[in-house]
Amino acid sequence: KVAAWIRIPGLPIELYNDHFLWRAWSKLGTMLKIDKLTSIHSRGKFARICVEVNMNRKLVSMINVVGHIIKLEYEGLHLICFKCGRYGHKQKYCGVSMEQQLI
Repeated sequence: KVAAWIRIPGLPIELYNDHFLWRAWSKLGTMLKIDKLTSIHSRGKFARICVEVNMNRKLVSMINVVGHIIKLEYEGLHLICFKCGRYGHKQKYCGVSMEQQLI
């Protein structure tokens, strides 16, 4: 497991609150903290949360929250493959075939 900061660009204004962030984003892993500027609602280009991520599980690039498809950006984790959901290589080097991915 690793602590990772996740950027949430374009978060709809109605979802930009601490209670919602703690509840909804805990699906990604154990919530550790919300960025101070996010917490005081100093809305910038993105919200930031820190989550303890299990690197043995699939990482996701998007999540559906209350009917909104929200894109996620993992800070500092540059070798994420969103084809297989694993850390350690980029999608173009992934050995998982489409058939394996669908199973």
